[in-house]
Amino acid sequence: MRNVIQCLLAALLLTFAIVGNAMAGCDRNGGPELFGLMDSWHLKDNTSLGQADFADSCDTLLKCYSTSKASKRSCDATYSRNLKKECAKTFGFHPKALAHCIRVTDRSSEFIDKEADAIFRRGQRQAGIEQRLEERNQRAEERKTRSKKRRERRVDRYKSYNPGS
Repeated sequence: MRNVIQCLLAALLLTFAIVGNAMAGCDRNGGPELFGLMDSWHLKDNTSLGQADFADSCDTLLKCYSTSKASKRSCDATYSRNLKKECAKTFGFHPKALAHCIRVTDRSSEFIDKEADAIFRRGQRQAGIEQRLEERNQRAEERKTRSKKRRERRVDRYKSYNPGS
């Protein structure tokens, strides 16, 4: 039993090491990878070609995941398109650099297809909570409005029965 628990803990630790500390947030400081991708990328040998910035694509993906009733498949497809657009924008005139960038983004797209389910579910849960809070606040406002109208009707009725007051 003890060996089984140790194996499970080791597998869990390896899983987190492979995922690269993925969490729901886009790092704009060149920190750890998120969704299998650094927030910016350039060719190691040649930094003069420019640097693709993927932070906006990451932010868009997280925003999509946190949209009520969003489809993970459509969010992932949009993310993949945004990554490739960034590669084309930065390395469009350098075929080798563009090919490397596309390969990097393809790996990230594959990663989110397989590994980002928990982040998507968390975003959907949060969107549902926010939607329910909004609906609850709206119902509370409607109750206040109805209550105010009832009080006004009572005052009007009282004044109509007691014209001298």
